[in-house]
Amino acid sequence: MIIKSLELNSFRNIENEKIDFTEGVNVIYGDNAQGKTNILEAIYLFARGKSFRALKDRELIKFGESRAYSLLKFINDNKETTLGVEISSSPKSFYRNFTKVSRTADIIGDFRAVLFCPSHLGIISDSPSVRRSFLDVAISQLRPVYIKLLSKFNYYISERNSLLKKEEEEIRNLSELLYVYAEELSLICAEISVIREEYIKRLDFYVKSFFENMTDGREIPNISYDSDHSLKEDITKEKIKEKYMELYLNNTEREM
Repeated sequence: MIIKSLELNSFRNIENEKIDFTEGVNVIYGDNAQGKTNILEAIYLFARGKSFRALKDRELIKFGESRAYSLLKFINDNKETTLGVEISSSPKSFYRNFTKVSRTADIIGDFRAVLFCPSHLGIISDSPSVRRSFLDVAISQLRPVYIKLLSKFNYYISERNSLLKKEEEEIRNLSELLYVYAEELSLICAEISVIREEYIKRLDFYVKSFFENMTDGREIPNISYDSDHSLKEDITKEKIKEKYMELYLNNTEREM
């Protein structure tokens, strides 16, 4: 996957610029506050669908302007593709070969990128949510179906939480619905767990290889996936589903 060019218009502090890239290593250098990180942010926007540092899309628009636009050309498998994004007061719009896509999720996986910045050291030191976020971003670029699983999970967990906020008597009258939510969530969690486990195994293989090469075999780390289902051996999707079902149903009284 090779980037050919990046065009920016009113993006952060960049008014109007086209940057051409070459194959191999490209080094972006310059004085402080000139827009080096903004270029990386604009590129990564097409891999993840959102900024790795801005909380709101409005932050990506140059001060005093009403909209920003970015265009990325790249080659993958000898095929050239153009991705564009328009950012304004309304939700941002993405384009593939100048045709608007209906959802941001539709472009995830077209362009893949790996980002490393100082805040990513939190993958090791911060809470499990940071590690889950790392997995979600990485896997989503490789397997678009994973995005749909996350979306379904967020929908059902939101519906379940709304139900649990009702009066206790009303909740008990809707206990069958709680069971349905638990069943759906358990299946989704099982599928997510299996995909994450597969990804971690691949990651572990490459990390071992790189470390062995860098340290002449003196340091070889292990990476494993430790999840709520607490199953260590003979993991199957059905067994994970049963474990999550048990967790959801056993916690209902406490959550109420």
